[in-house]
Amino acid sequence: MTNLNELNLNYNEFTSVPESIKSLNNLKELGIAGINLEKLPEWIANFYELRDLDLSECNIHTLPESFKKLNNLLVLDLKKNNLTLIPEWFGEFTKLINLNLSENNLTSIPTSFGKMKNLWRLSFHQNKIEKIPSQIGHLQKLILLNISNNPIKEIPESLANLSKLQSLVLVSLGLEEIPKFIKSLSNIKHLYIASNKIREIPEWIVELSTLEILNLRNNHFNESLIKNHPKLIKKMESNGCEIILS
Repeated sequence: MTNLNELNLNYNEFTSVPESIKSLNNLKELGIAGINLEKLPEWIANFYELRDLDLSECNIHTLPESFKKLNNLLVLDLKKNNLTLIPEWFGEFTKLINLNLSENNLTSIPTSFGKMKNLWRLSFHQNKIEKIPSQIGHLQKLILLNISNNPIKEIPESLANLSKLQSLVLVSLGLEEIPKFIKSLSNIKHLYIASNKIREIPEWIVELSTLEILNLRNNHFNESLIKNHPKLIKKMESNGCEIILS
């Protein structure tokens, strides 16, 4: 058993992580989603070889500093917990390629996130975040960014540097216009800006030649505005871009 590489305990009826797994130091994948932990056991930080860790829906409130020893992680799922703070040392997870912090109670994102330059996918939708640090623009390997359902007051122009981004989700942010940085995203395929307060569609949207889906559902403009936008219609027809209004 000590040579076990993968262990999936997701959604079992445990009230804590069984201490019997403490000796499994060769684990590379561990799933303990759905176990009501509140607090992570300190010994979990001894799994130095972990590459994939699923801690979703564990009712976790804080991350112990010992957690940063898991610096070989590639995939980390912390969605649907009760985290209110991500510590600054979190940026030391420089090998991460997939990070999910969605559906917590976070109010901010550390500037140290800019160090995690191997990230491909980053999601922190449905939190209480008001500001996106400009350092997110350093994550030039990102292909997916989801910051939806947050009370964000300003999106930094530095996101224009995310040249490999393919999917951007900006749903329910209270946006009154489509952010200008988007026109610099030369590989964008899926753009979700539903449930905002947008009234106008900028002319430059037709320059996004890679765009396949533009979701504008539940905004503040009339459908007639789209019908009278010939360049946009032409782009949709020639490039196969699907525009979703309702």
